[in-house]
Amino acid sequence: MPIETIEAVVDHGQLERTLDQDVAGAHRTLQMIEEQGISMRQVTDELIEEGVAAFRASFDDLVATIDSQRKALTPA
Repeated sequence: MPIETIEAVVDHGQLERTLDQDVAGAHRTLQMIEEQGISMRQVTDELIEEGVAAFRASFDDLVATIDSQRKALTPA
């Protein structure tokens, strides 16, 4: 998790359990969004695709850094 995110939560975040509160209201909100022509399936699919791509890029960078440091420490 980026340090900026942690700092923002510490600064002004509120931690509380909300996932199972007003489930019916959440369903109504999603229905209203769909009625406005916004496909939540499409939104979700795009978020998953972008999230996986971002994770993959970060992971590839991490592996490359580890490999570079390993090579630097390995005797020739």
